[in-house]
Amino acid sequence: MKSISDFLSKFRNLERPDAKKEQISQIIQQETGATLSKEQVIIQGNSLFIKLGGVAKTEILLKRQTILERISKEISGIKFENLH
Repeated sequence: MKSISDFLSKFRNLERPDAKKEQISQIIQQETGATLSKEQVIIQGNSLFIKLGGVAKTEILLKRQTILERISKEISGIKFENLH
């Protein structure tokens, strides 16, 4: 007979849904100094959208390649092709 821990073992390694968004916003803050909330980070397929305006958005877009490389290196299972 299986114990209850065997049934629940598949839930041990689940991440919070917003954990990746929080990591992405931290990387962007470290690279640009722009502070983002997890609500401003939108993931759609292999594209990353940042809901932000003005100078901060321009700074993010100027450092787009560096940000995308850090995200793919530091967060497993994610490789974005575009940053908008």
